[in-house]
Amino acid sequence: AKEAPPAEAPKAEEPAAAAPAAENPAPAAAPASTSAKDESLLFWIYKAEGIFFFPQLLMSIMLVAMIVLYSMQVSRKEFLPLDMVESMENLTKEKKFQEAYDTVKNNNSLAARLVTAGIVRLQTSGGQYEQAVEAMQEIGEDEGMKFDHRLSYLAMLANIATMVGLLGTVWGIERALLAIGQAGQFSLERVAAPVGEALTMTAFGLAVAIPAVVGY
Repeated sequence: AKEAPPAEAPKAEEPAAAAPAAENPAPAAAPASTSAKDESLLFWIYKAEGIFFFPQLLMSIMLVAMIVLYSMQVSRKEFLPLDMVESMENLTKEKKFQEAYDTVKNNNSLAARLVTAGIVRLQTSGGQYEQAVEAMQEIGEDEGMKFDHRLSYLAMLANIATMVGLLGTVWGIERALLAIGQAGQFSLERVAAPVGEALTMTAFGLAVAIPAVVGY
């Protein structure tokens, strides 16, 4: 009888269906924003300067107000209005001297005040031309001193803004050195903020002082 063929060795159990080669990876987390919500420049300066921010902000507002006010005061209309000059010339050519005098008397410009002072002195001095010119020069010097006095505030503001910026610089560097001394070693994290404050206050002070000097 033929031998029965040898029984096949039992096949190893096939592994369960392989899991997918790779599951869909979880979506990568959105990169964290490197900075907080964008801040306005003014608020950033406030955070950097601390209490020094308020005096410097006040000085910047005063600077803008002074430049606008003084620019209006030194306009041609305030010194030598063309309509008054033309009216004076026409009335003088027509020998209407009283009307010409009334024209300058009712005008508030610098030229009108000079001419009025000269005419009044001419009448009271018996027609002496030299005294009329002297009266006009006196008025001119007084008005010039008034304008110089007003502009001196602009120059003073420039000096104060520079000194406040310098004070902020010294204050920030002092804080940085104290932080190093307390830590016993140099640490960029401890030094960066005070030095940043110092530089910001210096820049803000110069940003006020330079336009003030130019305006003056």
